[in-house]
Amino acid sequence: MTKSIRDITLDALTAHAQGHIDKHVANVEIMLANPVGVAEHSNMLETIEEELKIIAEYDDQLSVLSTYFDVEVYEDDPDPGESRPPKNFKLRHSA
Repeated sequence: MTKSIRDITLDALTAHAQGHIDKHVANVEIMLANPVGVAEHSNMLETIEEELKIIAEYDDQLSVLSTYFDVEVYEDDPDPGESRPPKNFKLRHSA
């Protein structure tokens, strides 16, 4: 079965938003784990706040896709060995 242009577009939008979320979550995790290793950021808290703003922006996009375009957003079950639940969204939408 061939995907519709709508499905292809929604898949691309959700993958784009999730990719940016993953990238910026990784940035924050790196800064939290290795604060000394991030020498170019003299004010780590401000840098993390900027990363969080970007995460929130893309998280809002996922929320809009879910609310207005029949895209179902759900989180995977977290790995029991992880200290925090991952923010790994998988998206499903109706045709």
